[in-house]
Amino acid sequence: MSTTNPNPTPNTALVTGATGGIGRATCLALAQDLHVENIAVHYHSAREDAESLVRDLESLSSPADGGGDENVKKAKIKAVAFQADLGSYEDVCMPPLPFFGFYSRTTTDGLQSIQTRKLHAEVIQNLGHPTILFNNAGTNSGFKGVKDISEIDVEVFESTWRTNCGSAFLLTQLCLPAMVEAGWGRVVFCGSVAGFTGGVVGPHYA
Repeated sequence: MSTTNPNPTPNTALVTGATGGIGRATCLALAQDLHVENIAVHYHSAREDAESLVRDLESLSSPADGGGDENVKKAKIKAVAFQADLGSYEDVCMPPLPFFGFYSRTTTDGLQSIQTRKLHAEVIQNLGHPTILFNNAGTNSGFKGVKDISEIDVEVFESTWRTNCGSAFLLTQLCLPAMVEAGWGRVVFCGSVAGFTGGVVGPHYA
């Protein structure tokens, strides 16, 4: 990635899985950056947590450290929450998994999920092209501590992989062209130590 424009202003950051500990902390840290003005807060089902985070981010309008220059001010953050099930790439309503009725690609309040490609399109429409992408979303699909691969159905594995890996790959593909055109961009993939020890969560997660 070119670094010919090291400090573009303003930047739009897209953080997936933003309502958890790492995602929330990342959003709050980005909000303190002088060159970040827009933050897209992605969530799957934790709408109240996402809306609370948006309020917290937009309340951060105090002057930032401008390297000793008191004239350098931190612009007020614009934050928007976006719901999406990253287990599906297209803008379609997918049925629940056939073997486990508790897992569905529909949010808990009954709203149809916005899928991965539409998430990217709606972020652009509301905030502009992301120049910072933090791939943080992850799921265990309701299974934890599974030690035998025979206990995990292949549909569960596929859905988990799409959320944890496939969607991050796709979002990166979607975001990179605008970063290249701008001459600057950052893509971060957040992993888990549980990925190295399949018995902690399960072989489908590792």
